[in-house]
Amino acid sequence: MHNAMRSTVVFPVLLVIAAASRLPGDEGMWLLNRLPVERLGEEHGFRPDDAWARRVMRCCVRISRGGSGSVISSDGLVLTNHHVASGILQDLSTRELDIMDKGFLARSREEELRCPGTEIVILREIRDVTARVQGAVAPGMDAAAAEKARRARI
Repeated sequence: MHNAMRSTVVFPVLLVIAAASRLPGDEGMWLLNRLPVERLGEEHGFRPDDAWARRVMRCCVRISRGGSGSVISSDGLVLTNHHVASGILQDLSTRELDIMDKGFLARSREEELRCPGTEIVILREIRDVTARVQGAVAPGMDAAAAEKARRARI
């Protein structure tokens, strides 16, 4: 991932268990750099501009322990699902402080808990690198060599 910003995760990570939505599906998942702006405008009366898409894209995160989330504050507070953070919470729990069972609230930055071994990668840019990666494969390469060449290019 190009130009990814990496930072150490600082607790609290805001946890949410998402309730089932009553909204209908919208028949698609789109990259934020290729939104169907006309369709969104026609069907929903919303026409996101490039600045909106860039801002939303830069809120998207991948959590190294598996899962995704969103940056929801200028201080870097991350919103994710409970199942994504449960391993982190278990690691932070002690006999005296069972975070999974009792929860945890840091009332100041000094009380925040560090999450060792966890990394948050923030999406900064989306680029189509298909041609560049496929260009690593030379004519006549067998499947294993082609895969190795693609992986090296990635």
